[in-house]
Amino acid sequence: MLSSCWSDGAYLFSGDFTTSLAYKGKGVATFTRASAKVFTDHEGNLIRTPTSNEATFTGARRVRNLLADNTSEDFSVASWTKVGTATVTGTNVINFPTVNDLVSTASTTYFGANQTAVWSVVLSGSGSISLQIYHANGGGTTVKQVSLTSTPTRYALSKTYASTVPTSGTYVYIVRIAGDTATQVTATNAQLEEVTAQTIQTPGEYVSTHTAYDGQTVKGVRYFDYANGNTVDANGVVTEVQGAALTTLKGFAYDPATTNKHTGYNMLGPDLVSSTELITVEADRTFASDTGWWTKGAGWSIGGGVATWTHGSGSAALSRAGLVSPGRRYRINYDVISNTTTASALILLAVGSPVISSTVGTGKTADFTPNDTFFFLYMSGGSGGAISFDNVSIKEIQGANSSGTGVSGLGVGARAFYASSWQQGITGLTAGGATDGYAEVVSDTAKVTSGKLLRLIPSGKVIKLVAGAAGANTFDFSGVLSAATHTVSAYIRGNAVTDTVQLGGSVTGVEVTPQALTTEYQVISAKFTAQATDVMRIQVPAGQTVYVCLQQAEALEVPTLPVLVEGATASRSRDALTWPVADGVNFRQREGTLSADVTWGFASTVVAGLNLISINGSSGLLLYTGVLGGNYRLISLDSTNTPIRVISPFTQGDTQLSKVSWSTAKNALNVYGAGGWATKTAYDGSYPMGTVFAVGTSSAYPLSISNIRVLGTADPAGVQ
Repeated sequence: MLSSCWSDGAYLFSGDFTTSLAYKGKGVATFTRASAKVFTDHEGNLIRTPTSNEATFTGARRVRNLLADNTSEDFSVASWTKVGTATVTGTNVINFPTVNDLVSTASTTYFGANQTAVWSVVLSGSGSISLQIYHANGGGTTVKQVSLTSTPTRYALSKTYASTVPTSGTYVYIVRIAGDTATQVTATNAQLEEVTAQTIQTPGEYVSTHTAYDGQTVKGVRYFDYANGNTVDANGVVTEVQGAALTTLKGFAYDPATTNKHTGYNMLGPDLVSSTELITVEADRTFASDTGWWTKGAGWSIGGGVATWTHGSGSAALSRAGLVSPGRRYRINYDVISNTTTASALILLAVGSPVISSTVGTGKTADFTPNDTFFFLYMSGGSGGAISFDNVSIKEIQGANSSGTGVSGLGVGARAFYASSWQQGITGLTAGGATDGYAEVVSDTAKVTSGKLLRLIPSGKVIKLVAGAAGANTFDFSGVLSAATHTVSAYIRGNAVTDTVQLGGSVTGVEVTPQALTTEYQVISAKFTAQATDVMRIQVPAGQTVYVCLQQAEALEVPTLPVLVEGATASRSRDALTWPVADGVNFRQREGTLSADVTWGFASTVVAGLNLISINGSSGLLLYTGVLGGNYRLISLDSTNTPIRVISPFTQGDTQLSKVSWSTAKNALNVYGAGGWATKTAYDGSYPMGTVFAVGTSSAYPLSISNIRVLGTADPAGVQ
């Protein structure tokens, strides 16, 4: 904590704002934000809030109960489904007369690949009962039998989903299964959490979905200034212990309004095999007869329930034109009924011409990425005999969006090939440059995890950009900008510490000086004056490979935290935190002192001319502002700015103490910053306080603010 405020009497207003909107002072704080947002937690993980209107706190530990509002202590509501003969007496006494009776409810958000869910509940009774976590689309069921006592005890069960599990609904159960002996259980404090990427993955503190905490308007969420010390034993019993105090607290997280103008997908979901069969006629899959649908090369015949290739007629293909799209990823399922040849089976006109299994067996699969619209099952080489296939099926491997719906071209292995424009491949990319470069969807889970990005991209999928040896490749990300200042950014890593990239616009061009990369993901950005038809461009030097995710193009001077886009632009509303400050409530108009700690979400070197601390000229008072093609306001009331002090340079993450003091009696107004007071200016009452005290009312720059203090007396060091 840096803040110190001249103290000569009680604070009129005082709040730490490190985990809570609560404060000492008159009136009630008002917070609004009409969208979800991303914030940085105590371990540096980027976490996306599931709802609007949740205030966030940089560096704090967040616990979110993912059960629906007003359900965590009331099992009689309809959100808790009663199955079999299960009933609820009152609100929380659950009766299980017979085996397989259960109560269940759904998470308010989806779970999928690499995500970890923790289900906890306080139970009492006699005998045993089971807790379950169930995933609706391939994640399976995890069960924990617990032994009850008459003492209410918190029990927990966790589940980490495999990397292949699609995004889908998750359900939690209290169930009497075979072997359980309890017929009646008293339950309360039900909680489902996501703890993906957290170092400690035990359940956090219970957070009621019936309550909005700490000045929030959203129920079921709370921020903490200490680590999670809870443990779970082999019987599922939770022991609750407060962990060590956090040293990462930066305060209320203010982020400006912005629109990510990229129209592709910047957070790729887990792979999902489409339910759409491309070989639509059953006879063409089972080869019951030769319908003429397949094109048969030399040696191929169809009939009697098999497609057979006989050696001796040269290499030849069983093919179908227009069946697939270049760049998309597909899965073929098939049976090999018999094989007496040593020839190899390949899928031609595909990346790498993959060799598929030709040994006799059923339920065989192979994945491939075509570079043409033809599907070619090609037999090559070997000697003698014949091979027969049956039950051939081809479906696309897609990428799931945040709702669990498959999107074409986003499966691992999908590619965008160089051409005059990208073909059917990765949504949102176009290209130019040397002809041997390409982009590809790949799994990079280990680096996504070490880069603290797994909570945003639990699939671990990113876009690999490969520049050809013939020269640098430029990769254009769809989404037209506008004729204005823009910042384009992405989280990027290289294969080696010598790798570089250049960012910019497709029309304006990329920045002159390449930016150095590391082998870990970091934000790389560039600011430029865009042309009306510009789109975001990343240029990769010849022969280099880089990995990209969370790409963003916004009409701001600095990059802000990612905004999820899924095939269309998306916006984040600004944070707006205000308090009533009418004279005599939190301020005295005649004199006062205001102080706060400000942690910068950007570096001063990014914004040319950011060098002013100002005081509003007519309607109020603030700490920092700059006129940079618009108003830059941290704590503000209007747009009139009178500069009185130069701000010293700062880097992203720096925390600076800021103070302002004023006195009509002494006709003095002064600002403290950069370690000292400025030269005082006149304050004869022409700078009256307004009726609103706000953080970031219209700032276009991200920051965190804490330890806000207001005294009703002037600091003598500033106004003498």
